[in-house]
Parts: sequence; C-alpha cells; structure tokens
Amino acid sequence: MKVIIADDENRICQLICSLVDWKACNMEVVAVVNDGVDAWNAIHFYKPDIVITDIRMPGINGLELVEKCKNENIHTKFIIISGYGQFEYAQSAIRYGVEDYLLKPIRKRELRDVLNRLSSEYVDKMRNLSASEQQKEATTTRVRKAFLGDLLRTQSESSTEAGGDLENINAEYGFHFHPGSFLLAWVKFEGVESTNEIEYLRENSAYFLKEKVSKYCYDFESIARDAGSAYLLNYATENHPLILRAASDFLDEWKEHLTIFQHVNVTVGVGKQVASLSQLTESYKTAKWALDQRIVLGTDRVIECPQIPENMTIDWIAGLDFWDKFEISVEHMNEAEISLQLNRLYAELEQKKDLSGSGIYDLARAIMRSFRFILQKNHLIGESNQNDLDCFESSVEHCNTLDAVFCFLRQTIVGMLREFLQQKCTEDNRPIREAKKYIREHLTEPLSLQSVSDRVGFNSAYFSTLFKKETGINFSDYLTQARMEMAKQLLREADDTVALICEKVGYSDLKTFTKNFKRYTGLRPNEYRKIFG
Repeated sequence: MKVIIADDENRICQLICSLVDWKACNMEVVAVVNDGVDAWNAIHFYKPDIVITDIRMPGINGLELVEKCKNENIHTKFIIISGYGQFEYAQSAIRYGVEDYLLKPIRKRELRDVLNRLSSEYVDKMRNLSASEQQKEATTTRVRKAFLGDLLRTQSESSTEAGGDLENINAEYGFHFHPGSFLLAWVKFEGVESTNEIEYLRENSAYFLKEKVSKYCYDFESIARDAGSAYLLNYATENHPLILRAASDFLDEWKEHLTIFQHVNVTVGVGKQVASLSQLTESYKTAKWALDQRIVLGTDRVIECPQIPENMTIDWIAGLDFWDKFEISVEHMNEAEISLQLNRLYAELEQKKDLSGSGIYDLARAIMRSFRFILQKNHLIGESNQNDLDCFESSVEHCNTLDAVFCFLRQTIVGMLREFLQQKCTEDNRPIREAKKYIREHLTEPLSLQSVSDRVGFNSAYFSTLFKKETGINFSDYLTQARMEMAKQLLREADDTVALICEKVGYSDLKTFTKNFKRYTGLRPNEYRKIFG
C-alpha cells in the first residue's frame, strides 16, 4: 500500500516515518510533503492508498483535501492528525468519511493500530476479489484495448466499415457505449528519454485525463500509440464543450504536476465529433491532422480539428523551380548544392501563412522519395535500401517544428549521399587493392597493364584511368616502383648476384634493370649494395 504523509511541521513528518515499520505493514511511504497544495499534487501523482495529514495546513487544509478527493472519486483512505484545540475539525472530518483521527502528540501504538486495521481491510478486500474475478477484469481490459487497436488500424486504412451494433459491441467487448457522440483524441509525448519514462507518462496521463472527462462520458478507453496514447470517448452530444474544456484543464494541471518532466513536450490532438463508430474515420483523420498542426502552432497545447481546412495546402510548391534544381544537384552528387536548395525551400515556407503540419510532413516525404528516385533513375543506387525511406517516413513525425523537419530531412539526405559515395569509393578501391596485391606477389613475371586489368576484370583503358585516380601515379610507374623497392630489399638482405636479382624482380634485360635502378635511387645496384648492404 502506498502512503503519503502531509504536515506543515517537518519534524512531525519525520516522527511519523520513524514510528512505523512500514515494510512489516506491507506499506511504503511514497511522499512526504509540508503543505496542502503539494499534498494534492502528490495524491494525483502517486495515487496513494492512505494519506496521513494534519487537519490544518497552508494552501489546502486537511478537510479540503478530503473533500476534493471525495468530489473527484479518488478512493484514498485518510488518517487525520489534530491538536486538542481543533477537536471540532476532527469531528467534521469524520463526517467526511475519514478512516480515523489521531490527537497530537502522536502515540506509536495508536498509529500502528490504525495502520494495521487498514492493512487488514486491504488484504480482506483483495482476498474477496477472487482470482476468477481478477482474471475476468484483466481479460476485459485486454479485450477492450484490442478492440480499440483494431479500430484504429481500420481507420488508418481509411475504411468505413468500422462500427456495428452498440449492444453487440458492449456484450462482446465489455464496453458501455450509448447512442450519442464518439471522438478520437491523441496525446503525443516528445523529448522522452527512455521506454520506462514513456510508459509512466502514458499511464499517468490516462489516469489524469480519465479523471477529468469520465464524469461527462458513457465510456472511455485508451491504447498506446506511437510516442503517446490514443483515446476513444463516447458521451452525450451536448457534453462536447465540457469534454473540450476538460481536455484543456487536464493538460494544464497535468503539466503542473509533472515537474520532473519539464523537458517533455505534450500535445493533445482532438478529432471531429461523430455520431457513430462507423464514422470514426473522420474523427481519426482530423485528430491526426490536429496533432500534426503542432508544427505550426507549437506543442504543449490542445489542438482541435472539427474539419480539415481546404485552403491550407502546399500545392503551390509544385510550381517552384526547386524540383528541377534539386534533381540536378542530386544527379551531380553535389552535397553543398542539395543543402542550398533545401535551405531556400525552407526560407520560402517560413514566409508562408496558412501552412498545415500534415502538408509539411507530406512535403518532406515527397522530397525524400524524389531523392531516392533520382538516384535509382541514374543507377546511382539500387532498390535494396528501402529501409532508409521507410525509417524516414515514420521518424519524420517525431519532429515538431518546421526547422526540425528540414534539419532531419537534410541530415538524412546528406547522410545517405555520403554513405553512397563512401560505398562507391570502396567499390572503386577494391579492384585497385587487388591489382596492387597481385603485382607484389607476381613481380618475377612479365606483368603488363593488359594482364593485370584482365586479372581484376576491367578493360585496360578504364583500369588505367581508375588506377591513376586512386594511386596518384600511372600503372607503369607503379610497377617500376614496386620492382625497385623489391630490388633494394634483396640487395640489402640477400647474397644473390645482381643478375639474379634482376630476374627476381621481373626484368629479362640487366641493362634495362640497371638503368631503371639508377634513375630510381641515384645509384647503380652494386653501389647501393656497398653502401646499404
């Protein structure tokens, strides 16, 4: 059981902590706070089973804390701490349904007895909830979430076949749908640092949002979706304004509570209100459009989209000379020119009004597809690297500003370009490395440009050009250099005659060998041996 201790005197808080063997009581103190506002925030944050609170505290007093929890259907057990002069307050607290009250100074036995009683009641409650009931409850939750997941997948495929008879859906999936209105909303978290963090945010936000809207809803369900959660709400049509106000209140209050997550941006996209599940495609599309609109309007807000505007398109971009210039820069593999064209387009977009977030995402995807198409059309890249495109198309929606979208686009294109150029360089180098290795291992043979180019599978003209490009010298000079270096080594280390060394490095004519050796080293072979041998 989770316990919160609240008293404006820190020494009282420490005393309560020290009086009890919490582990033996099957309890854990999750928070110690010194005023009513912090206590209220902690109750929302930790959802405790027990709150031990002083009846008089700054901000929100103990009685107001009990009343607020009762009004919001927060089923927390309260133990009130009271001074002698505040006995009438304690009596009022009992009328609010607190579990017990303790008079100051707090006695260890009294506190322990109250906690043991609450612990026993908790254990009995859990025992009375049979294993089959627990299993049934867990199964119902899974079935409801599976239904919502299937429903969302259906909407993403733009199907209009979703829905069905509400009574049958309620009976089969454990919902409590009523005729009225349905609505999809998305909550997206950005800046999250770990999987555990996002799971916590999902669970906590679902709890907070449900607390805010459940009083206006027939039913409410949530499911993990991308970097956030999707919510399905069913409610009386006249409650729609209350739902929107509750969503706004949820975001404001929830962000205040999550002080440790100030680095996280949260956006709520609210879709169109529809009359039946069969019309949920419209709510799905508008909720998604609203969420995308955070690129333009900013994060940490609720964005509603009752209908997708028709005047917020980016069709005007088709008429720009960007596409022709972009294609030329890609064909030339010109990284600087590609970046320049993207920067110019970004500047154009910055000056435009009435942009839509979904349009910006679509444009980024179109540019990425165009980039890959140009590479493939010019046989600069194959069909095998589809993963790069798929990864970009899914990841770009994690960018929440125009600048972030274009930075990601630029980084992806330049990164792919550099990777391709590196691969091309490696592929071009491979036959040269093979040729140099073959030369070193066959110096005694009468090597020629033709024989070596045949060995590595190129025609002699292309091989000659490629060889000079990669090594900086032409083939014949490299062959002479290799033979002279081998001759120098043999003259230093072996006792062979100059004539024999001449043969070992691939020369059949001693005179030609001697001439080349002197040109290369400035010495005749015998002179070199005398100095260095």
